[in-house]
Amino acid sequence: MEAIMTKTFSTIEIQALQKSYYVEKVTSTKIIYGKRFEEEYHQLIQRGCSPKNSFKYLGLDPDIVRVKK
Repeated sequence: MEAIMTKTFSTIEIQALQKSYYVEKVTSTKIIYGKRFEEEYHQLIQRGCSPKNSFKYLGLDPDIVRVKK
């Protein structure tokens, strides 16, 4: 799963994202999530969790990855 962003990530944001178990790779404009993230994220969504809360639950700051709702 790949997310291309319209705004670039700062060095601090990139470092924070690189620490995540669920992130395979980060550039200044792109996040590549691992298979485990995809599976767990979709399970949370199916259970009724919002995208923002799903990211929080998985330890990813929704403000950094710019998740809405």
